[in-house]
Amino acid sequence: MTPEKLKSFELLKQKVETTFKQQVVSCQESIHEWKGKQIALFQESLGNTVGGYVSEKWFYTHLKVLKNEKLPRIDMLNLLAQYVGAQSWDDFLATSAAEPLIDEEKTNNKISASYPKIGGILSGVLGMLGIVFFLSSLNKETTYRFCVVDQDDGTPIDYTTLQAFWLRPNESPFQLVVDSLGCIKIPNGENRRIELKVQALYYKPLVISRFLNGQEEGETIELTKDDYALMIHYFSMNKMEDWKKRRAQLGLMLSDNARIIQIHSKTGGGMALYNKEEFINKMTMPIKSLKNISILETKYEGNQIVEIRFVQNKN
Repeated sequence: MTPEKLKSFELLKQKVETTFKQQVVSCQESIHEWKGKQIALFQESLGNTVGGYVSEKWFYTHLKVLKNEKLPRIDMLNLLAQYVGAQSWDDFLATSAAEPLIDEEKTNNKISASYPKIGGILSGVLGMLGIVFFLSSLNKETTYRFCVVDQDDGTPIDYTTLQAFWLRPNESPFQLVVDSLGCIKIPNGENRRIELKVQALYYKPLVISRFLNGQEEGETIELTKDDYALMIHYFSMNKMEDWKKRRAQLGLMLSDNARIIQIHSKTGGGMALYNKEEFINKMTMPIKSLKNISILETKYEGNQIVEIRFVQNKN
């Protein structure tokens, strides 16, 4: 952590304050003066804008203080950066490097000293800002936000392994951007039916259909762990104590007609095809067995795997 990054975080806090004031014109206090009501409104604004949440304790620890000694976690920095319109904390650092930092204390003192003289003007300006914000919100294209979590514990799924595809009639699947919080945004037009395929490493893929009504909304999608894929991966990573038991377990997981395809690199470059018996032999042989494999895709019929695609990682 560098002093420059702490200064950038102070600038981010000012941007957060400005963004919030644009949405809630009744609040014109400095972020350092916000209390229960303002913090609750900010939590609501954050949830509506980027689908995130900060606790009141976290707000007092990181946002209300006049001077920060350390930075929050990177996921929270990404959340605040997205709230002010950046893609991420790194993107905010890159785009705001040349912006000056406003001295909050001096600014607040000047406003306090001159407030009695400009109260009427300020009220008029705030009223105009409210009208402008209302009119602009009418033309704002809304988005529908899906955030993907683990079905078992509700935690966000690692966005680096997460993929989402927009399935449209007579078109190839369109891959959507997944942000660092594991969320996907799509345009929320009126009377629009959408179909998405969401998949992640060691989770069963999910196809969802929704009928959007044009309102700015969002929801959480739960993915189910692919237990068999995880078990096969663990088998390839751990020392085998009982090869007969291992063969029996694999025999239950795999359909008799299963196709197992080994991709020789994650970008293509050749394949090897195994049937059920060949794959079980390769997984249980003491010499030249398949080790440290990553399951890229599985297909099921009933409770058995009918197809696997995998790569063997370097040991």
